This record gives sequence, structure tokens and C-alpha cells, in this order.
Amino acid sequence: MSILIVEDNVISARMLEGILKHNSFECVTAKNGVIGLQVLEERSDIQVILLDLMMPEMDGFQFMKEHNDNPQWKSIPVIVMTALADNETVRRVVGMGCKQYVVKPVREEMIIPKLRELMPQAPSDDDHLLRNRFHVMQELGLDDAGYDELFAAFHEQTRKISQQLTPEGEFPNAAMGSFADDALSLCGENVSKRLHVLTEMAAASDSVNYLQHLLHDLDVAYERRSRIKARLSGQE
Repeated sequence: MSILIVEDNVISARMLEGILKHNSFECVTAKNGVIGLQVLEERSDIQVILLDLMMPEMDGFQFMKEHNDNPQWKSIPVIVMTALADNETVRRVVGMGCKQYVVKPVREEMIIPKLRELMPQAPSDDDHLLRNRFHVMQELGLDDAGYDELFAAFHEQTRKISQQLTPEGEFPNAAMGSFADDALSLCGENVSKRLHVLTEMAAASDSVNYLQHLLHDLDVAYERRSRIKARLSGQE
């Protein structure tokens, strides 16, 4: 299932794409309402629409009218994204059936919980070795800088222990046990338990494979996070 982004601003659209892909959502982008309607005609897998209001050719209000008038599309929930935060605009889009309203600039911690609420089958933390960043920040009371510092430390720790551990070498039980405990906050209970099991078994070969998998996820998350931060800083 996919999310349709209807947004004319290229930077905003790319930023949203990065946020959604980072959280394992599939998405397709349309640069105005006319193209957005074409996407709805061509695809039957759209589950949520992220809609900008101020666009050329067909704005968000016109798009919502066409969306509401079509029985096949009307059930697809719409999240409006706009810099317009006045009461009149809010009442108007809510009256047109808008399910959620997000004031720009759209942040990851704002949009992801709303999407998960509207998409019961959305990818969850259990599908990945790394937990959702927003959930970790909420649980530990971290801001963006605090999370990035924790992530960087764990990333480096994973890299170092991966270098220590070889299928033929000595198994560092103490280091692996401590690492398994440290993995709990960023990776969750399932990953931590798996690491503890591998430590108790002294399963060097299996541990190498698992750590390589974890390190790959960390590398990918770091690259995506860096791209999102670069786009945000360029927008502000």
C-alpha cells in the first residue's frame, strides 16, 4: 500500500519522501492536484493522501472536492499540509472531510504518528532491527540532538564489536553481553534478546552475520537521516 504526496514544492516533496521511506512507507508524488487525480485513477493501492493546499493548476481545495465526489476515492483519508493555520482554513478543510491537519514545515515526529493511526497495517518497529526514532525520543525524553548523539555512539559501538568478532577468533562474551544490553533502547527487546542468546551460545559465525545485518541497518538509517537533515536545513 502507498501514500500519495500531492505537493508542488520540490524540496518539501523530497523531504517528505525521505521521511516516509526512512519509516518504511511506500509513496508516490504528484506536483499538483491534476496529477494527483491522475495517480488515483491509475493506481488502486493508495491508502492515504498527504495534500498541500496552495498549488498551481488545481489547489488542495479543488482536489478535495474531486476526491469527495468520487465514490472510489472518498474513503481514502486525507492529511492536509499547509502553512495556513487560521481557524477559517481549518474549519473549511475539516468540513470537506480532512482527517488530519499538519502545519508546515512538516516534521517526522508530527506526520508519522498520524499515518500510523490512519494505516493499521503500517510497518511497525517489530519489522526492523532499529526502533522508530520518534518512539525512542519519546521514551527517553530526548530531543533531535540527544537522539543523534545516542545513535552515533551505538553506531560506533556496533562497528567496533563487529571488528572484534570473527568466526574463527575468540568470542568476547563480556563485550557482547554489554552490547546486547546497550541495544535495548535503539533496537528493542527482540534484538537485545537475540544478541544475549548468541552470546550465551558463543555462536561466533551467527553473531557475525547478525551484527553485519544490524550494522547495515545503522548505516542506511544514518545516510537517510543525514539527507533529511540536509533538506530541512536547506528549507529553513
